[in-house]
Amino acid sequence: MDPAAVRDRVDAWSAVPSSWDTPHTRIRPEELDERIDVFRTFDFAPDGTQLAFIGSGSVEGLPPGATDDVAGIVDLTGRTLSQLHTGFTYPLGYVAHLGSDTVAVAEYDPESFLATADVDHTMRIHLADHNGVRTEPGFGAGEILALERVAGDRSFIVSTDRPAGCTVLTADSDVPPAGLGGVDGIHPRATAVDPEGRLIAVFDDNEGVLVRLGGAEANRLPKGADGSPRSNATWQAALSPATLISCDFEGRLHVWHDPLTAVGPPATTGPRLRYGKGGLLRERPSAVFWSPALNRFLAVTRAHLQLLDVPPTRDEHHPVSASIALVGSQDAATEARLSPRGDVLAVDDKHNAINLYALGVLTLPPFVARPLGLMTRHNLADVIAVEQNPALDQESRAVLTLLRACLEHRFRHDIGIGVPPDAPPGDAIALGETRGERGYATDAHRPLE
Repeated sequence: MDPAAVRDRVDAWSAVPSSWDTPHTRIRPEELDERIDVFRTFDFAPDGTQLAFIGSGSVEGLPPGATDDVAGIVDLTGRTLSQLHTGFTYPLGYVAHLGSDTVAVAEYDPESFLATADVDHTMRIHLADHNGVRTEPGFGAGEILALERVAGDRSFIVSTDRPAGCTVLTADSDVPPAGLGGVDGIHPRATAVDPEGRLIAVFDDNEGVLVRLGGAEANRLPKGADGSPRSNATWQAALSPATLISCDFEGRLHVWHDPLTAVGPPATTGPRLRYGKGGLLRERPSAVFWSPALNRFLAVTRAHLQLLDVPPTRDEHHPVSASIALVGSQDAATEARLSPRGDVLAVDDKHNAINLYALGVLTLPPFVARPLGLMTRHNLADVIAVEQNPALDQESRAVLTLLRACLEHRFRHDIGIGVPPDAPPGDAIALGETRGERGYATDAHRPLE
């Protein structure tokens, strides 16, 4: 590889960037299949290697009464279409990838908030796989609000407009629907599931509850007293193994530590503010997530990815430790999803594409800029994890493959790349240097080419 290109890429990874001008990967509907026109929403597979989607398309020969809605699966490794399903008789609004090449999709009335809403139609859940599409026989609701995958073989919860309206379903037709215990009196507006799929947070306009799957444990979450009921209503929520955050309609961030046993009010930040054409505007994220790969919470707005630091006490400053402008998705990011490992962010854009960002590269600074002799086996593990990220662009993958090969060779043969700690400064070797940039004293200290 060109040493200058390697050095440029390493320099770019040496710190958290202020912006990503282009996504690491872009999936355009027309490049997958000419029958797909628009992606509406999407969801990662449990292993992060696939992306399920729903949208609309141009499909010929549909049966009478069918809509132009489509559902399918994209294999991220090869950017190829694995499945495409058509012929749905009612618009689709939600999707969940259940694993094992199985997708759950939910019907949705686009006019549900208008006087023209179709109040007589019962919303259904459909399950799609390589064998086709079948309707979940034991479920129906006036309005479906969300689908979330949970622990269990192809299991998921459905949030509806009914009291205690959370139902646990599975793709196994022999397992009947079961209510989610512990949510009595909650009219679900927002839900969040922890990384293991066993803790579920459910919020309505007035309160929230955290439930362990199966209903063995539940805790009503206390709320702060500031704001009107609507401004304090939860918009988005996310769960880490030990912390729950929610974002309300005013953009305030509420934090509960140890939420299954929390008894006091949450720590609360002030509302997000930004300047727009009409002056100072309130801004709330389109999504909040917990990233196991980065070990922190993330927020996605219409223009930025924000890395959050959870505040330890109430009423602290807004906890943004870094903000990355998503230039490729600027002013258009209305849908965002994070892979289960937290290392790939999927965001839509105004050109009907899905932009994929390899968040694993944010784990590379600052060690990637060090001399190779100062890198550890833990650093090698980080390099391998990022190299295998399905959203990574080819140039970045080539540089990481080179770095991985160098480190594996070093540790396999116990070669001391670089110089001993007590040697004079200035003789260590870094990735991307050429023979003419630094001299070497022994074969053990040869520069990488």
